[in-house]
Amino acid sequence: MALMQLTHHSQEQRLGKCISKIYHHTQGNTLDTFKQHCFREICQVVDLGPSYWLIEDTEGHLLAHTLLATNTVACPDALNDSQIALLQTLPADGMAKMLDDNIFSKQLSACALAVKQADSNLIHRFLFLPAQKDTSLDEEQLQQLQFIAPHLATATRLKTLQNARLKRRGIHVAHAICNHSGSILEMSETFRAVLSEQIPRWRGISLPFSPSTTRSFVIEENCIFHIEPLLGYWSVEVMYFENMFCQLSNKEKQICFLLKKHFKNKQIAEELGISQKTVDNHLTNIYRKTDLSSRHAVIANLK
Repeated sequence: MALMQLTHHSQEQRLGKCISKIYHHTQGNTLDTFKQHCFREICQVVDLGPSYWLIEDTEGHLLAHTLLATNTVACPDALNDSQIALLQTLPADGMAKMLDDNIFSKQLSACALAVKQADSNLIHRFLFLPAQKDTSLDEEQLQQLQFIAPHLATATRLKTLQNARLKRRGIHVAHAICNHSGSILEMSETFRAVLSEQIPRWRGISLPFSPSTTRSFVIEENCIFHIEPLLGYWSVEVMYFENMFCQLSNKEKQICFLLKKHFKNKQIAEELGISQKTVDNHLTNIYRKTDLSSRHAVIANLK
């Protein structure tokens, strides 16, 4: 009995250490590197072979597809369409399920589970394979994976938000991070100040418009918003225009926004999908309409 209690305590310690290290790996790694580090920590608790981590939105669009690699069993770099379709039939209830279809071969028994990520429209789907052929994961291992999986989703959220913060470091643009529905998760003081002053109907809880993948720029009142999709979230920057800029066209305002971020003409052209010649023409119109003589003067007058 004492030996069983000691073994159980040791397993709990390994599980707790695994979770702690998963959150530790959110610091200073790319998302793919973060996933591989997480998998190595899981393998300290559950003896796994190469496995798969898929991230999709609630409409079934696949956003990320990662092979979690080990050297024990050879597997394809990616799942095929039928294998993905099989995983997508499983509910995102966090319950581990053994697949009867032998998704790879008769020698490998696969375990699948899916969890919904908080504050986003993301579903994480995992396909775990045992390290050895002709074996399957036991009930205790399935329970351990069920316990770990929600932490993987939460840690991914933290990693995504951290990446957004790091990207904005040193850039003096009012910015916020929102979830898929436009609710603001965090914002800079300058973002709050701009919207409070320039958009009277804004209530401080969500964006004053619905974010969309079809629009990278949105004009509201005297403000221009630049929207960039993250993994299940939106990174939003805002700038407002003084009266001297209000007569500009929407495209000219977009160029002003990018000028403020110190984009070169080539970068502006690539960002907006136009030619450098068109950028030059827009700049000429901006100088004429604002009675300013250079891009430096334009930048100096932008807020």
